[in-house]
Amino acid sequence: PASVPVDPIAAMTRLDWQPIEGPFHDQWIRFLALDPTTPSTVYVGVVAHGLFKSTDRGATWSEVDAGLPSKDIESLAIDPASPGDLFAGMHSDGIYRSRDGGRTWAPPRQLTVEPVQR
Repeated sequence: PASVPVDPIAAMTRLDWQPIEGPFHDQWIRFLALDPTTPSTVYVGVVAHGLFKSTDRGATWSEVDAGLPSKDIESLAIDPASPGDLFAGMHSDGIYRSRDGGRTWAPPRQLTVEPVQR
């Protein structure tokens, strides 16, 4: 059978939202990223507290920002073709890449970033 496009707004309204506890309780969440192939894997960026990962839909969390130059992570991108490949956009330190789901980080070797003139 053909796949039917899902309306993301309608899908979100059908969810049963529950608060979750974690190391970021009562903190400002900067972003949330879901693994496109493993929906139970969730990443949360917390203002001034770093990057956290859950592989069990938020029941438990681990910090996965060791090797990043700071905890000021502005954004996270997950490669849909290789979900263990992550890119973290840092506040003032450029972009970092993890090839192992956040265990280790390094500046990408083949990515050229041009400064923006203001």
